[in-house]
Amino acid sequence: MSHETLIYGFIEGSTYTSEEYRLLQRRNIATLKRLPLEFEEYPGIAREMFSWPPQKPMRGGWRAQVIHFGGSFKNIDFGYSDIATWIEKFEHLLGKLYWFQAIAHLNTELMGDLTFAYELVDEIIETYRNGNPTPSDKWTRKFFNGTNAEEFKP
Repeated sequence: MSHETLIYGFIEGSTYTSEEYRLLQRRNIATLKRLPLEFEEYPGIAREMFSWPPQKPMRGGWRAQVIHFGGSFKNIDFGYSDIATWIEKFEHLLGKLYWFQAIAHLNTELMGDLTFAYELVDEIIETYRNGNPTPSDKWTRKFFNGTNAEEFKP
């Protein structure tokens, strides 16, 4: 018998200076479009798991870039090792993007609801402000097992 895990969430893509307000959002889209069409190994991340509204106010892209993601996975809730593998891949992707916050929900049949919440450290936000933006490779991560915050230990 197999078990299903639903993974879904969002990444809030960053804005930039008033002259190039959408520059970092365009870079995010280019990075996401380079993702593979299929997983290289399971569990993985693939291009079609991600979507975003156009950068037009009247079509859902007023200021923030909201990158949605989701997928249905077989048997990744038999312990934290497969979940840790997926989280590692997600965090690798986050390290290539420009963003402010991200949330990943894992709805598992065996382990319940798990949530990973990410926020940038001030050091990265400062690179956005000083005109020398770098991808968001430093953040804080909070892990919630149900409603309880705890340390994630694979």
